[in-house]
Amino acid sequence: MEVETSNKVGNANINVIALDWGAWGKIKAEIEIEEDAWMPIYTKEGEGYITIPLDERGGIDNKIADAFEIQHRWNEGIETMQDEEGSQKIGDGLTAYEEYRGFMLGGEGGVHITTDPEKLMNLFVYCVSAEIKSNLIDKFIVEDEIRIIILDEQTDFVNATIKVINPNRGEWSVCEQHGLAVYHYNLSALGSLGVAYGELGSPKSNKCIGLDLNKIASLGWSKDVFNSIAIHEFMHGCGVHHHGELNEDIEVNGKTKSIALWNGVNAGNIECVMVYGHGKYFKQKNGELATDERKQPIPFINTFWKRRANELCVDENGQVGNKSSQLGSAEKGNCLSQVHVSDE
Repeated sequence: MEVETSNKVGNANINVIALDWGAWGKIKAEIEIEEDAWMPIYTKEGEGYITIPLDERGGIDNKIADAFEIQHRWNEGIETMQDEEGSQKIGDGLTAYEEYRGFMLGGEGGVHITTDPEKLMNLFVYCVSAEIKSNLIDKFIVEDEIRIIILDEQTDFVNATIKVINPNRGEWSVCEQHGLAVYHYNLSALGSLGVAYGELGSPKSNKCIGLDLNKIASLGWSKDVFNSIAIHEFMHGCGVHHHGELNEDIEVNGKTKSIALWNGVNAGNIECVMVYGHGKYFKQKNGELATDERKQPIPFINTFWKRRANELCVDENGQVGNKSSQLGSAEKGNCLSQVHVSDE
């Protein structure tokens, strides 16, 4: 587009308004020194244009406003649009430009957000059921590294079928990045409160997350507990394993009981959102049922209430002074290192 003054002037003001998030461009100016003889005007740095928005930090033209970089305390002169958090298991598959451009949440009439490309991995979760969404804490942050952003209806960025959050990707993207889709399922037949369908890997390999709202509500559990259950399944959707093998059902004194195993799903850090906390009795390192001096099975103290929705363990160790420590370290453990948000 060209704009020309109708009369000869010493200066001119031009207002430029962006009509799209992440828009960018350049403004050039020329001066007529004599009839039909035009000369370019240069900035004091010798450039033949200025960028819109201002994009001059370190002399790097990366299509991201300097103000955004300053807001997020980036180092001057960022040269790449690649995911600054890294690739594979580290990062969220979104480039710095995609996070600067931002996302529309809630479809038409919704809200627009930008995300932080430097500090947090962003995991988008599409709630097929509005009831699920009403029970989840939006923008929940896990272990100061993963921000969970909740969607409540189909948008241009995520839907339950393709789950792609950047379908309008182009040269500024590194991959087709996916989110998670969560449904309300009746899981009573499975004896479970939640389940992650699909392969353990990134969100792309996860088919969907199922949560049994009715069963959770019937237990009278709080919203915090619901979020703990949900985020446990979300982390499965990002490739995180259980701490170890699931409990065994064996016969004790003529009745079937759930037995926690050494290095099993109850072992390790009892505050990690991936740990289990239930079992009637437990086995020792030698594989035998733990008994007291009267040869009676020692009860396993339920540690489920110690689990925290925003906690992911960073090693395999348990904690001294609780029943979970009697199960040794977690076979898997170090759950934070297993998180795989990026589909790159």
